[in-house]
Amino acid sequence: MRFPQHTKPPSLSQSQQRDTQASADETVDRTRTFWNAFPCDGHELSDELRRYRYTKEAWLPRFIQDICGREDNIVEIGCGQGTDSLTFCSILPETGSYIGIDYSDISIANAARFASEQSGHLRVTPVYKVADARHLPFRDGSIAAVYSMGVLHHINETEAAIAEIFRVLAPGGRLYLGLYHRLSAKLLVAHALRVLQQLADVLFRTDRSMFRLLRRCRPAASGGTMLHECFGVPVLKSYTADGMRRLLHRYDVESLYSCGSASVGSRRFGYLLVATACKPMPQNDC
Repeated sequence: MRFPQHTKPPSLSQSQQRDTQASADETVDRTRTFWNAFPCDGHELSDELRRYRYTKEAWLPRFIQDICGREDNIVEIGCGQGTDSLTFCSILPETGSYIGIDYSDISIANAARFASEQSGHLRVTPVYKVADARHLPFRDGSIAAVYSMGVLHHINETEAAIAEIFRVLAPGGRLYLGLYHRLSAKLLVAHALRVLQQLADVLFRTDRSMFRLLRRCRPAASGGTMLHECFGVPVLKSYTADGMRRLLHRYDVESLYSCGSASVGSRRFGYLLVATACKPMPQNDC
């Protein structure tokens, strides 16, 4: 299904464009600072990370296995500390390849360390790079498959990142994308808590007051970074199914459903919307 193109907004002046770009870059830098301080899922040992992630997301290993049944070469955008990269690299054929990128240099360093520790169990040696999803370090049409699970809802310019992925994908290449689902209990609560924090900040003239309190309380690491993310990450967006289809309007969306630990056996209310989308061939045939 194709969505109509939106009417182009009035052009911004060069000064406005510079200000907008500077604001976006500042937000990205703040986001990197956050994830450097709180690497995704929080644990310091690779076995603990994988156990935590795949207990929380029991559906994900099978999803990755299915991807590896279709793809030999993977680029992951927002690889974090490399939890999924180790799963990919233990399943992909030895002739395959894996590249993980993340804007957090601390996360990339941790991912490389974990991969080194697990190297004896991997069929493919992962390559990690610090890079910006808005400016991918790849040539046009050079990538066979992109995987990004629960990442691009944390940047203001999600549309720009999706367009950049489209640029680097080869015709017929696929994007495996997970973004927060607005109509899930987790996201409804998270957005409500962030509104409460904003009200408290206005009332007490503070910045991210609940996040500061949370940092002082130091909740148990067994809960990962969920609460820190709720109150501390600069950008937290979510999508409806229709909104995600609009985001992917240049792609052929092959599947779209919700997953996540809140789904309770249903694909309607999980906190992630997961899409498989294909970059059309020149004749629009994947």
